[in-house]
Amino acid sequence: MKAKKKATRLSKDVQLLNLIVKWGKATAREKIMIPDGFAQAFLGLTVKQPGRPRLAVFECEAMGAILVAGSEGSMDYEEAREYLEFNTYGAYVGKTTPLYVENDSLEDDDEDAEEKALPTTQREYLKDLYKTVMAFEIKALRPALLGWAGSVPGRSGGSPVFDLEKALLVWGKRFPKMSVKKVREALLEVGKKLKDSEGDSIRPYWVLRPPKGWLKFK
Repeated sequence: MKAKKKATRLSKDVQLLNLIVKWGKATAREKIMIPDGFAQAFLGLTVKQPGRPRLAVFECEAMGAILVAGSEGSMDYEEAREYLEFNTYGAYVGKTTPLYVENDSLEDDDEDAEEKALPTTQREYLKDLYKTVMAFEIKALRPALLGWAGSVPGRSGGSPVFDLEKALLVWGKRFPKMSVKKVREALLEVGKKLKDSEGDSIRPYWVLRPPKGWLKFK
């Protein structure tokens, strides 16, 4: 009798790529890139736009926590974040380099949480960016803001990152007689007109989030 082959357990990274294709928002032909070992920090996929390929989106805060957990006590959160800043967030590996997002949890009066969460330079950078959102022409989109895109070579940082479905809900309430398709078209058009506090154009990223409970690894 032939011995049964032992089933090979796929890594979480491979499982994530398989789930993305199964989700139907990307095909196997699209070169979706993900950072090794951070599948559980996956937020979703950006909407494909002119001049912008579809990108996998990851939450910086969650990635830091994953790195700390895997260090077996040899690294604290700030050290993990600094490591990621130098080795992951700034690494450019082509047009489909993942999008790393700083979440939008900072408040002007929340200095304690801000102090614990981020290295000094990053804290100051985000604090300034956080204030710009109030200067957007379309303030109604504020509830759909996920955070801010980090910069990599060949791609400017600081762009706002929005949850597309939440943005559609918010925008749909303003135009209840419009179809979802028309609302989406209008929303993407509005995104081209967003400006920061100095009047400079900001081109946002729109993210499709996976269904609740979808991200399960074996």
